[in-house]
Amino acid sequence: MADKKKRNKIKIGSFVSPIGIASYPHLNKPDTKWNEAGEYRCTLIYDEDVAENLRPKLEELLDKGFETMKKEHYGDNPNTAKAKRCAKLDVPLKAVEDEEGNETGTYKLSPKKTASGVKKDGTPWTAKVQVFDSKGKKLSPVPSIWGGSKLRADIDVYAYFAAKDNAIGITLELVGVQVIELVAGSGERESAFGEVEGGYVASEEEGFGRGSGEDDGEDDSSSSDDDDEGSADF
Repeated sequence: MADKKKRNKIKIGSFVSPIGIASYPHLNKPDTKWNEAGEYRCTLIYDEDVAENLRPKLEELLDKGFETMKKEHYGDNPNTAKAKRCAKLDVPLKAVEDEEGNETGTYKLSPKKTASGVKKDGTPWTAKVQVFDSKGKKLSPVPSIWGGSKLRADIDVYAYFAAKDNAIGITLELVGVQVIELVAGSGERESAFGEVEGGYVASEEEGFGRGSGEDDGEDDSSSSDDDDEGSADF
């Protein structure tokens, strides 16, 4: 009799994240820069106190995933040397660092969802992330969601086995988001120019900045999708 095929990925639960600040979300369209199949992403930034309240839930899910996946792969031989060396990876709640690599005191949770693929029978499939407003109403069409928006995410949690490293961790799959506060913009950035003494200074009558003329030439092609992974509720 053939051995049962061991699974390398098993769903172990789901939860709704705390409200966080979105950083470079890809919710209106998938990001294809690193993955041709496309990925929807919603990195959420949290202050330390919120992150520390979230961490025990993730550790609980990691413990469950570790036991589930270890049994899947070593159930018949739990006392072998390889089984005993099987490592538990960190929870997917990471410290945010600045450009110099210094921790900022905030933390990020980065659920994502693959946007397309092909089934075993060769049938192609596509997926989307559902988006809801603060009252729980599903939005269609979905508004442009930019970084700085306040969101929370509906997340499925999967345990996975990394055979090469003989290690087990959990990964977060993005199912949907709820928009608590929406930030949408034109893609303008702040001035990169410093002050030059003795130069032209606009008067109040002339107006300041863009938008004072008939056509401000605004380019609105940028979006948050441009570059720079039983339910408990928090």
